[in-house]
Amino acid sequence: MGGSGTRSCGRTDHESCELSEHHCGSVAPLHGPPNSPDLNPLDHVWDVMERQLRAQTPPCPNISTLRDRCLDIWYNLSPVMYQKLVVSMPRRVAAVLKANALL
Repeated sequence: MGGSGTRSCGRTDHESCELSEHHCGSVAPLHGPPNSPDLNPLDHVWDVMERQLRAQTPPCPNISTLRDRCLDIWYNLSPVMYQKLVVSMPRRVAAVLKANALL
């Protein structure tokens, strides 16, 4: 049992979540990958960054240059891309819930 009347509830991905005693028994496990890219918009951001980094020439000669290039890409990502990712989340969640209902 955790602090303040909570207990740890195991999930299918072997992580734990802190829920109140009242809710622990009523939470159904999701049967899907624990790190679903469908629910992780940052995976898309990392893909965009990697493509931009690989497109640069010449290749990074050292870690310092790699760091500088990554930061440059990060700070210049389009706010429109972030907005599209945020707007897409309800659709992504609905698709994952629908897929889990079919299991």
